[in-house]
Amino acid sequence: SSVASELRGGFQRLWGAIAHAHRDTVTTVLGATVTRVTRGGLRPADDPPRVTYITSQNELVHVDCAHVVMAVDLSLYGDLVTDLTVDERAIVTGSSYTSSTFITTLFESEPSPVETAAQIWHYRMKQAGGGRLSVLRNSKLALEYGGSTDWGDLVQGRQTRVAYQYYDHPLSHVVRDHVTPLLRQDLALAGMADVTVWTQRYFNYFPRFTSNGLKMGLPWKVWDMQGQHKTTWIGSSVSFESVLDVVAYNNKLIQRVEVVARREVERDQAVTASSLNVCTAFVAAAWNRYVGTAS
Repeated sequence: SSVASELRGGFQRLWGAIAHAHRDTVTTVLGATVTRVTRGGLRPADDPPRVTYITSQNELVHVDCAHVVMAVDLSLYGDLVTDLTVDERAIVTGSSYTSSTFITTLFESEPSPVETAAQIWHYRMKQAGGGRLSVLRNSKLALEYGGSTDWGDLVQGRQTRVAYQYYDHPLSHVVRDHVTPLLRQDLALAGMADVTVWTQRYFNYFPRFTSNGLKMGLPWKVWDMQGQHKTTWIGSSVSFESVLDVVAYNNKLIQRVEVVARREVERDQAVTASSLNVCTAFVAAAWNRYVGTAS
């Protein structure tokens, strides 16, 4: 039978737990904004790769390492690497990437005529222009669900929900002034009156190659450069989206990078292969980046 589960604390709580569990071997900095990544030269005497970031206390920090792992949305952050080669720049920047957009809104309103834990309007996600309310979630009802269709006192009084709006184009193309008015129109259609919007989050969602990028063979070109120039590129924007393919891709990637990275380290003779230090710069959420170092 199918099993559905819900993370009561959200994915950020999960990432925090992972960081805490591996705190002895991985140093994780939360709330960091990565501003610059360089890979250094290819000769032993050259500078090592460096990740530069700003902490939540507005401190500028530099981390030197032997290898950089980039798990960013390339449609937004490919140019964080300032010393891209000509071939790399042709692949990881430019018009070969695209994305969609999800906007989430935490709001409060009077109860609707029919309260449920979640409501979905799939057809709205395909409508021209995008931005229609496509999903509503009432987490209180979802967490308190006991198998009955009678919610009792849970549906009395004002309700707090999360609304999802979807656009099939990048966030940079979304007219933000239109987002909330469109949401309010759809909430009115759903019978939710006296709406108070608490906060909204804007996400670039599902970064991916364009059809032209696929025709150009970019996923395979990215694979061919994995581990070279002391850099590994990971994340959904360089691999496929099914769970099976992502897992298979990452398992093969680990094997490949171990070989390529060790060859580079041994060639440079700057550090031994057994002391390889890995810097990771990745986006954990649209408003937050993490930096990690591991030996």
